[in-house]
Amino acid sequence: MAGSTHPPSVSRRRFLQLVAGSATLALPAGRWANAVPNAYRVGVGRDTDAYAATLRAVQAAEDWAGLALTGKTVVIKPNLVIPAYPESGAVTDPEAVRALVDLALAGGAAQVQIVEAHGGALNFGAAGYFDLQGYGGGAVSLVDARNLPRSLYPVPGGQTYQQLWQYDFLMDPNVIFISAAKLKTHVEAQVTLAMKNLVGLLPKQHYLSLPPWWPRFSMHYRGLHQAIVDLNLVRPIDFAVVEGIWGMEGLGPISGTPIFSQTVLAGANALAVDRVACHLMQIPQREVKHFAYATRLGMGPAGLDEIEVYGDALVPLSFQRSATSPPIESPRPFRASFEPQAGETTCLLASYAAPCDRVIQVLSASDAVPQVSVVRTIAPSGPRDPGFEIVSWDGRADDGSIVAPGRYAIHVAADGGADGSGLPPPAYAVGWVEVVES
Repeated sequence: MAGSTHPPSVSRRRFLQLVAGSATLALPAGRWANAVPNAYRVGVGRDTDAYAATLRAVQAAEDWAGLALTGKTVVIKPNLVIPAYPESGAVTDPEAVRALVDLALAGGAAQVQIVEAHGGALNFGAAGYFDLQGYGGGAVSLVDARNLPRSLYPVPGGQTYQQLWQYDFLMDPNVIFISAAKLKTHVEAQVTLAMKNLVGLLPKQHYLSLPPWWPRFSMHYRGLHQAIVDLNLVRPIDFAVVEGIWGMEGLGPISGTPIFSQTVLAGANALAVDRVACHLMQIPQREVKHFAYATRLGMGPAGLDEIEVYGDALVPLSFQRSATSPPIESPRPFRASFEPQAGETTCLLASYAAPCDRVIQVLSASDAVPQVSVVRTIAPSGPRDPGFEIVSWDGRADDGSIVAPGRYAIHVAADGGADGSGLPPPAYAVGWVEVVES
């Protein structure tokens, strides 16, 4: 990789030396290693070299052995959102991925696929991944998933989708799925870490936005924090890594500023790893709404007091952020099913953590296609102070007619007051109600 200081390869001897050195690191570090019963475990590797730091983090996490890799296919999803070097803070360092590849092959994996889809698949070369094609005696391949077969899969407990399009190969039970994410801020999601990394695998044609047809932005429009949880429900991550040798602060995930954190985090529970990463960045956990949504569904720890951190010392940094989307909650229905023909109505509670201009609408939406239609505007655009708001819907459309039975989205769009630059983007959230007919 031109201009990079990373070695083109790592010898077997060097790999064994690093693994042996990592074995001495499984000691308490950080302020949560207090023998919490049933605690989630996160490993920390701190080094200037991504390969060494990743080995140290994985070894400290102690969950790798439980993956049962023998004969399996390991799929690694890095974050390659733009054509850039890892020192930009935008993309996952290929040396972190190489460490995961070496660990997978040493554990008996039959093959390793490094996978990206729309956008990311075009950036393997620019990010320094071409050396990994054919690595391990041909066991490793770079996979462009864009044209591979895909199907709709059910989302158990889905927040904004009941079904999601996903690539069939990823859903194979013989696949071990690793999210190899980057430590970055994000103007809408607040952070982009292991859980959000899955957004990059979505087939773009099924999740185009409204004009100008940006890929995957229909998922933003439905509520990005909720959609992140849905992606992790339909295909859970088997092992999570967040590489932050060079992270990104400010206007992430693309246009921010590199920040040298020298840290890699790893663990079997993606939410636990992401919570520790958020603490490292000194970003309030409460602002990352998908953390709370995932916790409610039993997907991981409710806070840092349920996590034990092992390995190298965790050194928090204060990641600077540009203006971000206003944190809003998904509206909660007081009556999730109602019969307008019988004169029934439903009420919904919306809440705002910061001043914003908001509009609340009823949408008709399908999981199979990105298009939505506005059925009723139940709260026109207007300013709101932080706090709660209760709105009601009588089951009628804007023309006064009672809508057909079915599932409808109560959609909140909140604008934080951009200055004309287009940033921060609006925040979106949905709640679902069912119109029934006796």
